[in-house]
Amino acid sequence: MKLPMILLVIPPFKATTLKKQIHYWMKNTTSSTVTIVDALYFGAVTLSTVGYGDIIPDTAVAKIITSVFILLGFVVSYRLNNVFEHICDTIEASLVRNKDSWNPTLKAWMFDDTEISKRAKFCICVVVIILLIALGTITTHRIEKLHWIDSFYFSVTSVTTVGYGEFSFKTTGGKWWAIIWILIGTTTAASCLTYLSEYYLPRRSGDMTQWILKKKITASDLAAT
Repeated sequence: MKLPMILLVIPPFKATTLKKQIHYWMKNTTSSTVTIVDALYFGAVTLSTVGYGDIIPDTAVAKIITSVFILLGFVVSYRLNNVFEHICDTIEASLVRNKDSWNPTLKAWMFDDTEISKRAKFCICVVVIILLIALGTITTHRIEKLHWIDSFYFSVTSVTTVGYGEFSFKTTGGKWWAIIWILIGTTTAASCLTYLSEYYLPRRSGDMTQWILKKKITASDLAAT
């Protein structure tokens, strides 16, 4: 990968004019360049930390700029996560406003007073991840012509950001798909882990508290303290 691709994926809130000037200079002084879809694809794979390894910087300057972009990517990832949380909060507020129209049993499971319960959020995220993996499997099979098992395996390793690197998107259509799918899938997976910890840890802490309160204090316990 030559430097122009790195420059194309520098966050847009940076010096756009300088970016265009450097890109123009590099375009006319290097032996090869890459397409915009390659640049966006590289940016998505980098920001999501999937790192397939199919496109890599191959010059010292490109490696330095890639390193800077990775560090700046934390800010971009934070913003993407904020956007995702805002969308989820908007949907949650809409559901809470209309919760009285829900079935009583489903309402009791779905809501905790003025918000959606953590168990419901976790279950919803799991369903979304399953749908994303299924959609990724089907799309990868059709566009990249991979076997069904390979497509499923590729989808799971991508959404979970494992990214071993033996598979990657080769076609232009596949890369356009990956730009959107990878960012949404990895962000959802991260949120799912957050909701899992919010749901499980308080329950675990409560169980531990109950065990301590019910435990009979013995002489050996007092001696140990």
